[in-house]
Order: sequence, then C-alpha cells, then structure tokens
Amino acid sequence: MSKYKTGGRAFLAFLIFAQGSIWGLSFLATNIAVSRLAPIQVVTLRWTAAAAVFALLILAGKVRLPRPGPGWKLLLATGAMEPCLYGLFETEGIRLTSTSESAVIIGAMPVFTLLIGRVIRRRRSGWLTVAGVLLSFAGIACCTVLSPKFTVGGRLLGYLELLVAMSAGAAFMHLSGRAGKWYGSAEITAAMSFIGCIFFNVLNLAKGYGLETYRLCLAFPDAGLACLFLGVLCSSLCYLLMNYILSRIENAAVAANLSNSWTTVVGVLSGILIMRDTWGWYTAVGLTLALVGMALCAREV
Repeated sequence: MSKYKTGGRAFLAFLIFAQGSIWGLSFLATNIAVSRLAPIQVVTLRWTAAAAVFALLILAGKVRLPRPGPGWKLLLATGAMEPCLYGLFETEGIRLTSTSESAVIIGAMPVFTLLIGRVIRRRRSGWLTVAGVLLSFAGIACCTVLSPKFTVGGRLLGYLELLVAMSAGAAFMHLSGRAGKWYGSAEITAAMSFIGCIFFNVLNLAKGYGLETYRLCLAFPDAGLACLFLGVLCSSLCYLLMNYILSRIENAAVAANLSNSWTTVVGVLSGILIMRDTWGWYTAVGLTLALVGMALCAREV
C-alpha cells in the first residue's frame, strides 16, 4: 500500500488534479503550435521558455542550482528521459495523430511505470493498483483502436512515436522519485529545464532552423502563445508539481495513473470540444474505464 511521506492527502490530490488539468490542455496547445512550426521548433521554444523562468527564479534567489553529489547521475538521467527523449517523440507523435488519440495513448504510461517498478526496482503493487492500471489501459485501447480514424498504415508511425514517449515518461517517474532523495522538486525541475533547453536548441540548430525559430514564434502569435503556455505552465509549473508529488508518493505507478488518467480525460474532451475530433460510444466507454481505474488506484494511496 502506497503511503504519503509528507503533505496532506487532500492537498496532494488537489495538486494532481491541477497538474493533470493543465497537462490535458497541452495536447491542444501542441496541435496549435505544430500547425505553424516544426515539432523540433515547438519543443525548442517550450523548453527555452521553461529555462528562462527558472533562470529568473535563480537570479531572484527563489531557486538554487542543483550541485553535484551522490544523486547527480540520477538527475542527469531524469533530464535525459524528460524532457529530451519524451519531448522529442511526443511532439512528433501528436503531429502524426490527433489531440484525443495522443492523449489516450500517453495515458497508458502507468502501465509501463508499473512494469518498470516490478522488473527493475522489484517493487510489488497491490491488486487494486494492478486492476486500476489495467482498466485505464483498456480504456485507452477502447478509445484508440475502435476509433474510425485508426488505420494501421496511416497512423502507425505516430502511435509508435507516442509509445516511445510513453516509455521514457514511465522511466522518468521512477528516476525523479529516486533523485528526490538528494534534490528538492524545484532543483530537479530547474535541471530538467536547462538540460531540455540546451538539448533542443542544439538539435534545432543542427536541423537548420536556428534563430528563424524565434522569429516565427513572433510572426505567428497563436503558435508563439501556445509555446509560451507549454513552456511556462506545462513545463515549469507542471513538472514542478509532478516532481513534488513523486517525492512524496512512494508508488510511482499510483502517481502516474492518477495524473495521466485525469490528463487523458481533459485531453480527450478538449480535442472533441475545441478541435472537433471524432468521438462516439467507444470514447465514452474508454473514458469511463480510465476514470474507474483512477478511482481504484486512488484507494491504494
């Protein structure tokens, strides 16, 4: 049974709800941004904005840079998984699929988090957690595979891109929790922001976009604002909340399922209501299964 290390149960539940709500809108913001910019340009602007936020906080004395120590390698590995590997494949996957499809596929991350916990860390989860995670996965499969837009040939590459992102995200869940033994949540998030900023700017330059990326975000205000939303709220604030949550909930699979299930619900609804994504009975059934799975995992906390 998962136990809270510190912090009230209601307070942590509120943080998970808030973080999941903002992340749910990230699929919509990413879709808007990639309609104007290349995926690498989007993630470059996103993590540059996040790094700028933490640079200002460091200069103001509100956050300190993480110092080398026993957990230094874990910190670097955390940043390599998210934002580097995760952001690269998630953005491209969203471009090749749809807002609602990407939301439900990424929502399967708790399954991989559970498997990593069992295989690598040899951590056993209660049967309610296992049932909750599997029900959430069933809901994701229902929403995706039964969708009229699901075609093995047409969207397969996008699905594979999202699966790689999901695996990297699951690894991040465990790495962040372990890095939390040596660093505070703000320090971890600051390190992630700077690692992401350097990685994506170098990649953006190698692909030949360079400073044109920053000019385009001003030329297309809708894309620029979407990237700003992704950088300030979805990266800086949400990862700060997630790193805080992971440092206080022992079972990463529970934290992942609670966060991703609500993110999935918000992502699907925003895709349907704003982007006019296709939906039907399979969507309703899939979301219901995801919510039931979330409720079961919540009992394990």
